[in-house]
Amino acid sequence: MQDLFLQFYLGLMKKSAALAIKPWTSLRKNGEFQAIYKSGSRFFTKNLGIFAKEHTPDSPPRLGYVASAAKVGNAVKRNRAKRRLRALARKCLTNCAPSTHDYVLVATNSTNACDFDVLEKDLQTALRRLKLSV
Repeated sequence: MQDLFLQFYLGLMKKSAALAIKPWTSLRKNGEFQAIYKSGSRFFTKNLGIFAKEHTPDSPPRLGYVASAAKVGNAVKRNRAKRRLRALARKCLTNCAPSTHDYVLVATNSTNACDFDVLEKDLQTALRRLKLSV
């Protein structure tokens, strides 16, 4: 019984590690976000916003998520919006955005309400408008 549990647990850990965005690619500090806000390009749709700024070639691409209480709502709604943005980034940014930029994805009040396909379409539109689509 214990071996079965251990195999199940290790299987889950492998899957979650494969899907997780590594910590070195995340924006963590306020100054990092502010640098992208001030000198990066931006585009907002009804369901999400994106800020992008080119970084030095020797550094890896970084990604940040913002869901403010004023726009999205309470903690449960903010966490759900950030989970949706992470899934969107995992699906879209890795395939269709250049790795020469740092990105901040911003949740709006309709991020949780809309369909995931609409979010994906909005992100692709934003990347095209920012001339970042590969």
